[in-house]
Amino acid sequence: MGHLIHQVRNTGYDCEMRSHFWLVDFDPDKSLTPVRRVAVIPDAAG
Repeated sequence: MGHLIHQVRNTGYDCEMRSHFWLVDFDPDKSLTPVRRVAVIPDAAG
């Protein structure tokens, strides 16, 4: 679970879209500390 946000802006000639992803951003029991989150979701997942 996580969040995804698309940010679109006008550049004058066309538009630019940037996407932001937060993986494992939803943790109802608050058990995933930042250190544990890195262990659960490796950099390669991005």
